[in-house]
Amino acid sequence: MPTSITFFAIRTLPALLLIALSSTIATAATTTFSTATGAMNGTENVNASAMFTTGTGTIDIVLSNLLTAAQVHSVGGDISDLMFTISNSFSGAVSDSNRSYTGTLVDVDGSGNVTAGSGSFDGWDFSNSGSNFTLEELGSAEGNNQTIVGGAGATSYPHAVGSVDNGSHDPFLQGSATFHLTGLTGITGSTTITGVTFSFGTSPGGNVSGHLNTVPEPKATSALLLGCLAAFAAWRRKKAVAQ
Repeated sequence: MPTSITFFAIRTLPALLLIALSSTIATAATTTFSTATGAMNGTENVNASAMFTTGTGTIDIVLSNLLTAAQVHSVGGDISDLMFTISNSFSGAVSDSNRSYTGTLVDVDGSGNVTAGSGSFDGWDFSNSGSNFTLEELGSAEGNNQTIVGGAGATSYPHAVGSVDNGSHDPFLQGSATFHLTGLTGITGSTTITGVTFSFGTSPGGNVSGHLNTVPEPKATSALLLGCLAAFAAWRRKKAVAQ
């Protein structure tokens, strides 16, 4: 005779499989790259991540500066460019019309105090060479402004020096920026991202390689879970008929 444990397992199995399946589907097209521990741009500590989510004709990117407010020193630690490669062959050309972005704009005064900034989200030029893509703040309509500074939500930067607190690079994007890239024909949820490079500072050349730290769940896992659900449903139907 089935025990109470057996009945519990039978009743809860579908829910557990659905939870596992939804978790797999939710993460299938998302990968995150980050700088290595202890990475430097010259004499400046840098710490950044980029989370990519691919979809049909789109890529969403959350680009984050992970330095704390206490670690923010100069603009040499600010993110200014991002380069990456997609797995698809891509023969088209992209421009700023294919990208939009949002974030929190802030100004930093001479004492390192943070106040709300203002401006248009018209920097971070978007371009490509085949399957290699670049988001570039340097040389954009915002010039050397709207680099991404660390210390998300901070009200002050106690150790900031002139390049951060002299107003010449206001407004900054504080903590992170979210980019929405569209019109990317051929890109799907199966598209993978490689070759991620972060750039830091307001002069060209501050490049630091990104390292993959989350791996997309294999589609086989989703197929297996769906198969388990189908088999369970068939067993329940057979059991109902037998009764």
